This record gives sequence, C-alpha cells and structure tokens, in this order.
Amino acid sequence: AAQAMRELTRGAAFVAKERYFIYDACASELYGDGYAGESVLVQGVIDLLIGYPDGTAVIVDYKTGDPKHLINAGYKTQLRLYSAAVERASPLRVKRACLYSFASGELIDL
Repeated sequence: AAQAMRELTRGAAFVAKERYFIYDACASELYGDGYAGESVLVQGVIDLLIGYPDGTAVIVDYKTGDPKHLINAGYKTQLRLYSAAVERASPLRVKRACLYSFASGELIDL
C-alpha cells in the first residue's frame, strides 16, 4: 500500500490533500441529453491531488469499503467530475484518477 503511494508521488511537483472545489457543470454530463443547456453546481473535496512538473496530475479518492463494492458507475462519475474540476480550474491535465482502498491497500482504476 505505502509502496503504491510512494510510486505515485515520486517526482511530484506538489502533493495536495483535501482540495475543496466548486464548479458549474453541464447537467447533460450527469443526467443525459434531456438536460441540455442546463447546469448543475458541483462541489466536493479531492482527497489527494498530485501534480507533476510536466503539467499532468493524478487524483486519488480514499475509500474505506469493501473493494468489490467500489467498482460502480457512481464512483466513475465522481472521478470524472473531479478531473473536470481540476482541468477547468488549473492548467493541469489529469492523466489518472483512481480510488485507494484502505481495506485492501490497493489503488483501483475505474
């Protein structure tokens, strides 16, 4: 577990914990085409944001539940929204967004 996190942070320009964000998202991104032209205010806290010198970033969201239950569409959407928030509010390009399971100590890509 610690090894995976060490590898992620190796060579990082910065590591930021608990980064709060708020942004205006396209409602159709979340709810489908029936909401075209509407917006939704999205807010959240990114558990871990790692920025690299090349302008890329990795987002890690911590989870405590059973890893088998972590692979679902809700978390995929959550990570997609987190990535969009980072890319809209900064010059960073998110190259990876994943979950970290405290139960198994593994990083889970969705």
